[in-house]
Amino acid sequence: ERFKPPTTEQRKEYRRILAAELRIDPAMAWVGNLAALVAHKDHDTLLAAALIVLLKRPGTLFLVAGRGPEESRLKQRARRIGLEGKVLFVGHRPDPLPLLKALDVYVQSSWGEGMGSALIEAAACGVPRAATTAGGIPEVVADGETGLLVLPRNPQALADALIKLLDDGALARRLAAESLKRLPRFGLKRMAADMEKIYDAVD
Repeated sequence: ERFKPPTTEQRKEYRRILAAELRIDPAMAWVGNLAALVAHKDHDTLLAAALIVLLKRPGTLFLVAGRGPEESRLKQRARRIGLEGKVLFVGHRPDPLPLLKALDVYVQSSWGEGMGSALIEAAACGVPRAATTAGGIPEVVADGETGLLVLPRNPQALADALIKLLDDGALARRLAAESLKRLPRFGLKRMAADMEKIYDAVD
């Protein structure tokens, strides 16, 4: 329930607060990622995709939330390829809601993934999603229906998906709306009912 989409005024307020905290421009397009900074989340592909996006859409800002053993190396790489100030590592967010509800697009760049709970949370907040087909992600993002999916470790394809969502507001809104419609299948009641069916089948 806490992850429902914000009103227009609520979203403006979230962006105002984050802009003041992070010293960023609320008028820019914000693309966000919430994930542990570990190898299988493949932030290297995200950085490479960000570089492509920024060459074509310089008014974009990437916000990467999370901590992990890859943090120092990723920050160094971002600086080395000219992304300092354009890709911000904003650390662990105890409450992800303000960030999620302020985003224009959510991105997940993993080459290995379970289900991708942050993708479900982003959908619940009404944020359009671009992600890879890694692991269980296709279970929570239907390509062209509730988000855009690309193959893992393909920065160009991921960048193209992000640009499409940033440029085509109607598409982004349609995908986000359809994501919300399908969200109940990931709720506790639905999961409990499915588990009961499995137990009944075993009996």
